[in-house]
Amino acid sequence: MTRLYDKVTLMNVPELNQKSDHEGVGSVETEVAHLISGTAQSYSEYSASALALLESFGLRSLVDKLQGKCVNTLFHTMTLSIALHKDYDKFLFWLEAIPGTEHTYTVVARHPPTFFKQVPKPSREVAFRVDPDAARDAAANGIELPLPDPELMNIRASCARAAVMSGAADQFRLLTEDRDDAGTLTDSDSAMHLLDSLLYAVSDHSYVRTLAPGA
Repeated sequence: MTRLYDKVTLMNVPELNQKSDHEGVGSVETEVAHLISGTAQSYSEYSASALALLESFGLRSLVDKLQGKCVNTLFHTMTLSIALHKDYDKFLFWLEAIPGTEHTYTVVARHPPTFFKQVPKPSREVAFRVDPDAARDAAANGIELPLPDPELMNIRASCARAAVMSGAADQFRLLTEDRDDAGTLTDSDSAMHLLDSLLYAVSDHSYVRTLAPGA
């Protein structure tokens, strides 16, 4: 999203720090974002609900992968700057697949004039690729480096668009503001329950088709 390296990683991996110097690419603090965030929570009841809804989309194979320790696998995660991670949880932006181009997405913002003014400035198009050096090293050790799963990306985008169309994104903003005032809800609590509601909202397959990219 930012086209920058993770700052802590550069501190811990001298070779990567040298590569960033050679490329002239800076760094920023990043966090791991889960495509379906509820499945990564320790709340077993919510996690089971989210997984059940994913299965209703015909994604049984993905559900099997998401259960247990596989929830943190690369096909279910991406790294975002701290600011973008917060925006992602608030459904202020999402990624829509570009037809005919694998693992390439348009960044769709709820309010583009302000979203794309952020520093560091978000990209308007994102292409997920595996670094050739990392791919070579991983292959030598029998490790696969999958890219974020397109089906999960599509469901997340559908949820985000449903949030905007239904006004749920505004409700989430009010919840977080109430949390700041009262010190009750956490970001993860609010995002978790909102995403649960949105998964239910888009679990009707015809609605997902309506919201799907290019529809």
